[in-house]
Amino acid sequence: MNDNRLVHNYSYSLRNRLIAAFIGLAVVPLIIVGALLGWYIYSTHVEDAYAREEMLAQRTADQLSNFLRSIELELHKASSLTSIAKLDKSAQQLLLERLLAKQWLFREIWFMDAAGRERVHISKYRLLVETPHSDQIGSELFLKAARSGQTYFGPIYYEATTGEPMLDIALPIIDRGSSRLAGVLVAQVRAMQIWDLISRVKTVPGEAIYILDQRQRVIAHRNPSIVLRETLFPLRHDLKRQIGLQGKDAFIATD
Repeated sequence: MNDNRLVHNYSYSLRNRLIAAFIGLAVVPLIIVGALLGWYIYSTHVEDAYAREEMLAQRTADQLSNFLRSIELELHKASSLTSIAKLDKSAQQLLLERLLAKQWLFREIWFMDAAGRERVHISKYRLLVETPHSDQIGSELFLKAARSGQTYFGPIYYEATTGEPMLDIALPIIDRGSSRLAGVLVAQVRAMQIWDLISRVKTVPGEAIYILDQRQRVIAHRNPSIVLRETLFPLRHDLKRQIGLQGKDAFIATD
């Protein structure tokens, strides 16, 4: 009787083990497949999300480039329609006054001859000394444009009383006959449109978009206080995932 009970108990235990083994053989692959499928779906969503960030970065960069090109084009028109370097001072003055009145983004504009001397300087917001003068900023802009032979965009800075962002642009004027430098046309530009450009970009919760300069300083953000504090962001261009501007882990796309 005891022997029969022992055999019965052993058979029952073996049956349970076989059932558990069969269930394990059926369930474990499903768990593995489910885990792999879940990881694939997660990875796909991550790639799609990052592709969106890349698209936003590229679109914003293109809009910024178009804005800067439009400013440069206005200066090119002034220098190409007439040989401003060969005009007398009164004609140069009239040309720059018309350009300043036509382009609301220009706050000041001035012309420097091939020697770096300021010949005409027009401003919308302040009275200027009638005699030509040369300051450190003008000299630096002149040298940058003269040496490179290309349009030079200076760094973003902020007007002391209003906090409005400003940008200086210097366009070298080359004499077509001699191919030598004939002068440099410089303009102080209202850069508020860069802030407006950022504010118009449609984002979803959790997204942020901003522009850095060469010093990795934030020069455009939807929160103006971040810009006015001249916040620095040590961006790593080689990393997709890194600590973001808010100090949290984030996916960051750049252009």
